[in-house]
Amino acid sequence: MFYSVINREMFLLVLRPISHFIYIIVTIVDKKTSSAQKGKRGFLWLNRQTMN
Repeated sequence: MFYSVINREMFLLVLRPISHFIYIIVTIVDKKTSSAQKGKRGFLWLNRQTMN
């Protein structure tokens, strides 16, 4: 039980920077392709998935 709690904490700790990193990449790509709204929508969807 204790192990699974640690695992979940580590998972969330790792997931947050990864999603932030993905957001940075998406933003950079969007600036190059000039389709910023599509990328933002995708990231908001990703955030909604991870929050639940």
